[in-house]
Amino acid sequence: MTPLRINPNRFPSGTNAHFVLICITSFMVSFWAGRSLPSPADLLPKTDWHALAYHNPVNGSGLTGVVFCGCLAIVLYLFHARGQRRAFGKTDELAEQDSLASLIKSIASRMGVRVDRLLVDRDITNGDALAFGLPKGHTILAGKRLRLMSVVAPSECQARMAHEIAHFRNGDVFYAFLSRALVQANLILIMLVIAWLLLLQPLTMVIDSYLTWSYCPPTDPLCAVLKDRHKFSDFLAIQGHRQLAAYGPLVLPGFIAVLPTALFWVLLLFLEHRSLLRVREVLADAQAAKLIGTEAMEATLSRQPRISSIWDTVWSPFSAHPRLAERLRLIEYPSDVAVPTGYRFLFLGLVYSVASQLLSSYNNSIIDIDARFGTMFMVAKPHDLGSWIAVLWDAAVFAILPFPILAALLRLNISSVASQALPSIGPLRILKSVVLIAFGVIIGDVGFPFIQFGFSLSISGHPFATSIVARATSVGRLLVVLRFALILMAVALLYWIALRSILRGQRVTNVSAIFWGIAMVSTYYVVWMIYGAGHAALINWLEAGPYFALVALLCAAVYALVAIPTVRRMSGKSQPGGTQHLAPWAYEI
Repeated sequence: MTPLRINPNRFPSGTNAHFVLICITSFMVSFWAGRSLPSPADLLPKTDWHALAYHNPVNGSGLTGVVFCGCLAIVLYLFHARGQRRAFGKTDELAEQDSLASLIKSIASRMGVRVDRLLVDRDITNGDALAFGLPKGHTILAGKRLRLMSVVAPSECQARMAHEIAHFRNGDVFYAFLSRALVQANLILIMLVIAWLLLLQPLTMVIDSYLTWSYCPPTDPLCAVLKDRHKFSDFLAIQGHRQLAAYGPLVLPGFIAVLPTALFWVLLLFLEHRSLLRVREVLADAQAAKLIGTEAMEATLSRQPRISSIWDTVWSPFSAHPRLAERLRLIEYPSDVAVPTGYRFLFLGLVYSVASQLLSSYNNSIIDIDARFGTMFMVAKPHDLGSWIAVLWDAAVFAILPFPILAALLRLNISSVASQALPSIGPLRILKSVVLIAFGVIIGDVGFPFIQFGFSLSISGHPFATSIVARATSVGRLLVVLRFALILMAVALLYWIALRSILRGQRVTNVSAIFWGIAMVSTYYVVWMIYGAGHAALINWLEAGPYFALVALLCAAVYALVAIPTVRRMSGKSQPGGTQHLAPWAYEI
């Protein structure tokens, strides 16, 4: 059996890794949008309307944006089936005795998948198919031409149906449509931010100016005489030209500062969602090839029109489907989809930097829960419950950020071990990947301020270029990046040691995704804690050095006690006679 013929769905290498990054990015976007939107008190004040004239607008809460985005995404996901059903126009239920229905049910049974509903459109030229629906409402929508193909070209029809049913088998339908709902929800939030900046915020300023202009103290004897003259139309006639002249200076700086950031988030979300869709197509091809055979799947794909041009290459990052040549290659070697590219590591470092800056700039988002927690976090007291809540929230939020990077490092090690390319891994390949991650972090540290404030600072005449160079060469920032790189390097090496045992064992059943996640997060945290304790011991050795050194030793001991049984559980018994083959479950394509 060829070592490369492994199942990429068995490892943390499928659409779940992309989905986690979309969730993290979505959290960042909604947090940023929530901060940019007004608070409810600005739009629905509980006190006298005249008091608005003496209040400055207060920014909203980042967590409010996160909650709004999450609720809207759930609603969009729950109703996605209605939109997908109309994707091909008018549809009809497919009769159970139809040959296409029999073919679909046969394939679903062989894959161990339940298909609840079969639909067919009315276009005889349509040979496409869609898989969608909620977990308890799996639906296949087929073009009418597939009914004819099920009789005259059953192998090609079988390949297309196996591909669609494989999306259910891999869980791609949930990942794809929930991630699309997250992208759509964030686009709505960003449009609300732009509408607030361009329209609603200036309107509130006009209302504030009108309330100030028309306000008359109750003790003033002229109030009774002038109250009828203080109309909004009178205010516009007298102050309208001033309000219009102030519109540009009021709106333009905020809009210039927000627009580049909004475009960056939109592009990031869109490209990552498209990357998820391309990966799920490749994984569905691998599942279909397992069922009907590699040759039949390749023959079916080869009938599609081939497009090979510069435009096709440029457009590929924005496409929902991989290029045909790439799909044909990955059918033969499906495990290659698990290998992260250098661009991927650079991209993840950029995202990590941008996300951490966004949270850090607002006191790690803890202030959104309660303003008092911001102070508790800065001056944490060991015996104060509030301080523990603040620190735990901060740790929980920032625990999410390195997860895609950890998954990519784990995938790099898995792909090398699974392909038995032992000489190609080693510390050097890990070091190259970590260097790319660190370089991405530096780009994010330098580039995000430019994206966020560059245009406005350039217009105002500030020496922005000088500050960018100073930030890029800051010794403090470079030391922080170096620390992060060293931690990742140590984590990746621990992965390598553990994976050799896991993938060379005799375990028959698949390793659950929760075990991979626990292994990733626990390894990262123990390395981070040991480094932190050792660093604190070096800085403050005279007063608390032995204490921090003891903490580091205890962390290492606890991890060893947990890691050894976990690795044994994930690997099963060791294979007799060395490391010639992978564990049996790794080969199930």
